[in-house]
Amino acid sequence: MQKLSINQWPEEDRPREKMMSKGAESLTDAELMAILIGSGNRDESAVTLMQRILAASDGDLNQLGKWEVRDIYHLFHPLLCDLPYEEFWILLLNQASRIINKVRISIGCIDQTVADVRTILREALLQRATQLALVHNHPSGNPRPGPSDRQLTHHVQQGANLMNIRLIDHLVVTDESFYSFADEGLL
Repeated sequence: MQKLSINQWPEEDRPREKMMSKGAESLTDAELMAILIGSGNRDESAVTLMQRILAASDGDLNQLGKWEVRDIYHLFHPLLCDLPYEEFWILLLNQASRIINKVRISIGCIDQTVADVRTILREALLQRATQLALVHNHPSGNPRPGPSDRQLTHHVQQGANLMNIRLIDHLVVTDESFYSFADEGLL
């Protein structure tokens, strides 16, 4: 069964249009979160994707906000697993390890994407994050980080340390697995 993109939905059912005509209170949590993430993946619309993520937290936004750092993979896998190109995201957390926001930094091509240290740290500062995780995908299916991944991680960690922001992990996500810099003792 082929998914319909949100642009193919009737206009009155599209989350942005629905919010503009009826107000934010008319939207479900999944629809509001879909507006925030902007797009789904190859198999799911943004709304369907957010419905699945909310179901994983029993529909409880407070529980979703309390997900632990090891849950980063489960949060990002639905967004990144089926993409034919690389995307680079950051997860911003407060001092209590609660999620503030997740932000797409860049969209690349099949084997690389560019992420700027200044852009990453700017987002963390603007949103008052005290902890930060880097997340990107490898469409090749190989979760091993390359030299540029290691170099970026090192530069972000140095810059974040200067600003008293803790880099908690850098995850490389594939369809089937992930590589964690923290688990490998590289942070």
